[in-house]
Amino acid sequence: MSILCLKHQLPIMDGKQRKCARCVEDMAKEASKKLKIKPNFGIK
Repeated sequence: MSILCLKHQLPIMDGKQRKCARCVEDMAKEASKKLKIKPNFGIK
């Protein structure tokens, strides 16, 4: 029997952090939102 993620009720991939595939996806989306602050490429 595998442990399920509390948030999505899906099998956990990372045992230490208790995250399922969807948790990891959500984290990636959040991280990419934070990175969408316009990068400065020296354009004025």
